[in-house]
Amino acid sequence: MARTDPINRTQFDLLQWVSDGCPDGVMTGHTHKTTAKALEWRGLVSVSKKGGTWRAELTAVGIYYLEHGDYPADHWDKKPTAVRTKESTTPVPRDEQPKPTEPRIAKPPPRLRPVDQLIADLVQAGGVLQIQRSPQEGPDYDRLVASAIRHGKVPDGKLLVIERRNYWDKTITIKLADPPTWTTAVLQPVPVPEKPAKWHPAVIRLRDAEDRLPMKRPLRNRALRILNTLALTAEAKGYKATTGTPSEQRGYGRRNEVGAELQISILEHPFAVSIVEPTDKVPHEATASELRKAERDSWVRIPKYDHVPSGRLTLTITNGRPYRQSNWTYKDDTVIDLAQVVQELELRAADAEEKRLAAERQAAEKQRQWEAAMTTAKAAYADTRRAEVLEDQLRRWRSGLELDEYLVAMQRHIETITDVEEAAASAQWLDWAISYRIRMDPFRGTLQMPPIPKPSAEALKPYLGRWSYWGP
Repeated sequence: MARTDPINRTQFDLLQWVSDGCPDGVMTGHTHKTTAKALEWRGLVSVSKKGGTWRAELTAVGIYYLEHGDYPADHWDKKPTAVRTKESTTPVPRDEQPKPTEPRIAKPPPRLRPVDQLIADLVQAGGVLQIQRSPQEGPDYDRLVASAIRHGKVPDGKLLVIERRNYWDKTITIKLADPPTWTTAVLQPVPVPEKPAKWHPAVIRLRDAEDRLPMKRPLRNRALRILNTLALTAEAKGYKATTGTPSEQRGYGRRNEVGAELQISILEHPFAVSIVEPTDKVPHEATASELRKAERDSWVRIPKYDHVPSGRLTLTITNGRPYRQSNWTYKDDTVIDLAQVVQELELRAADAEEKRLAAERQAAEKQRQWEAAMTTAKAAYADTRRAEVLEDQLRRWRSGLELDEYLVAMQRHIETITDVEEAAASAQWLDWAISYRIRMDPFRGTLQMPPIPKPSAEALKPYLGRWSYWGP
């Protein structure tokens, strides 16, 4: 066995469970007990079986292991393993055994529990703690953060958050962040009056449609008053309220599509608001007919529960990014205040507007990059065309120099021809060659930048990289 003797994931989870405050440290089950004994052998926990009840407590070494993911440097030096030899087969009486001469190592002072130590380290680090460790190396910081939140360890007025790019990222950032301002904002109450002085046109259409809000009349009237207050409040703030589309039964198996009673538009962003009567699950009382059928036919099954109308109302915002919550349940008129609903709609609208502006900025930046890429591609295309013209002029100039020498040689050769017809034909060929030499001379015309034709999509393709000729 290696001297480090690392623990496995199951043992580490039990160590963390003991640290988080298991109920009185009591353990049940064969697996927990076996794992606890393995941890006790390593000196990480102390196990008690008084009164037949298994209990476990962290040792100082266990606390150190949770914090550092390893044993103290001299841990295994304190617990040497006894080695038996053939000569030591005869047991030595207890009173004759030599007493240890080494002094006992003092037990280190108790340290903070991992959750409390995490908060203390965060406060000392100024509220931001960066850790380089993968989830497999422990401790489980996600569980530590969740435990700190659950047990109220987070300082007042702060939020404890953990950030990482992905699960396998070794860089973990834990922060004590300030809560958003909307969580502490004082909301102006938006009560629902028992007798509305005014009805919004969108709610009037709901009220007059018999197939909308199918519930008992008193509950339906309460739902209409809630929706009317929400619509009038939205209109008073400069928003727009219209009647929502009802739910539809469509698709394979007639799947129910969630509808909405109101549509509230803020900054041109529509949000659907529905209100329904949820049901309660109650034990089913079998009827005499059901009992007879079940007794007669073995395949008949009597349901265990019934779903009955609850008499409550649940208002839901069905789209947008949730902030505080998405559902509000109202039991009676005495507790109905729509201030949080209005705030939630405004928060979602602000988020949607920010996303729209961000999308516009991103599109504008993408358009700018595409235009820059097109400009660069056209410039590269023009340079290529000019280089081709230049290389052609250089080729003609070099060819002209060689041709001048050849024409001189031709002239000398023709002067030696005695046959009249052959000399005339050769002279004619020399005249054409001289004319061609004059036409091919790059200096014959005016030297200037050559015109560049408008490039096609195919011509620019080699210069655009990941961009398209037709747009971003």
